[in-house]
Amino acid sequence: MTLADARESAKKILGGVQLGVDPGAKKKEFRKSATFEELSKDFLENYARLNKKESSVHFASFTANRLHSRIHDLA
Repeated sequence: MTLADARESAKKILGGVQLGVDPGAKKKEFRKSATFEELSKDFLENYARLNKKESSVHFASFTANRLHSRIHDLA
């Protein structure tokens, strides 16, 4: 990003603030969104257990737990 681009971006943000727009609203909304752990639990409880074989559910649960722990380690 060039200096001119940064200044233009700042002008847009400040203009929005003057109109009552919260510049942090998108970030706040993103933080409220479901986590991978919540989505995987919802999938397992509401879909997989009802529609998949037990071995597939076990594999999906194992995979979700492994992915969650890896994602948590990266954060």
